[in-house]
Amino acid sequence: MEHLNRFAAGGLAPRLTLLFDLPPEEGFARIQGRGFAPDRLERESLDFHRAVREGYLRLAGRSPDRIVRIDADAPEEEVFRSVLQAVAHRFGW
Repeated sequence: MEHLNRFAAGGLAPRLTLLFDLPPEEGFARIQGRGFAPDRLERESLDFHRAVREGYLRLAGRSPDRIVRIDADAPEEEVFRSVLQAVAHRFGW
């Protein structure tokens, strides 16, 4: 997968990637509460979403210098602080 990403991006890679991690079950609950129809990917099975999440977590584990996991199940203010901290740390704010 990483090889395909490098190829598709022409060898470019971001200095920072934020991975907003949310258990798929919580994601499904949020989708239900939005009030409009899910898109094609949102209609995929829970097993599909679990596998996608695991894939992203593996990528983050292999690139901890670039990919920062943000707990998207945390309260909104905590998510915001985590994002600010990650960006400040990476770019020296």
